[in-house]
Amino acid sequence: MWSLERSIGRLIVARVASPIKLDDVTKMALRMGVLAAEVPDKILLCTDLTEAVTFPPDVADVFLTIMRKDNPKMLRSGFLCTANATFSLQLERMCREANNPARRAFREASSLADWMGEIATPPERGLIKTFLRT
Repeated sequence: MWSLERSIGRLIVARVASPIKLDDVTKMALRMGVLAAEVPDKILLCTDLTEAVTFPPDVADVFLTIMRKDNPKMLRSGFLCTANATFSLQLERMCREANNPARRAFREASSLADWMGEIATPPERGLIKTFLRT
C-alpha cells in the first residue's frame, strides 16, 4: 500500500506500507512526477515508512533510481522508518547512494519534523506534524 498527496505549498507527504512491489514503485514514481510538476520550485517530501519492512532488492534498486532522478527537484526529503535495524540501515544506505545530502532517514518522528521544519513554512510545518502523528 502507498499514498502520495500534496495539499499545502511545496510539501508532498507519502506513506508506504509493506508489502511493496515493483509495480507499486513505478506507480509511485508517476504520481510523484505529477505532484512535483505542480510545484514551480523544489519540493519538500515527508515519507512515513513505519509500516514498511526491508525492500526486496529489485524494489530497492528501482526506488534508488527514482530517488537519483528526482534529486534536482528535491529541497528536502525525509524518511521516517521503523525501529527495524535492517530496514533502517537499508534506507540510510539508499539515502547515501542517492547522492543528495538533502535526503535523510530518521527513526524518530520529532527529529524528522524538526529537520523539515527548519525550512518549511508555518502551514507546511503544521501539516508535517499532523501527518507524522497519524
